[in-house]
Amino acid sequence: MYTKESLLSKKYTWGNIVNVSEIGNYLIVEYKSIVSDNYPNAGEYEEESTFHPYVNGRDTNCSFGSLDNALIHAVSCNAGKSRASEFIIDMLKP
Repeated sequence: MYTKESLLSKKYTWGNIVNVSEIGNYLIVEYKSIVSDNYPNAGEYEEESTFHPYVNGRDTNCSFGSLDNALIHAVSCNAGKSRASEFIIDMLKP
């Protein structure tokens, strides 16, 4: 089970944590992705943030380019309908 404190206390696998937002039983990690493990970019991070949601302390195993999409996925996972987020996100595209 993940908590805000446990996520902030360790090196994050996917990049550098910028912020962890807690909304009820949802945690959303904002992080900067690692550009590459290969020379010459080793240790560099993307400029844009990526968002990774957790629901009830469990990893959803998905990351998104916006906080909105991460929250939509978290709510869908909590309802047991993780695939629903794909359709909702597509419907909300301009």
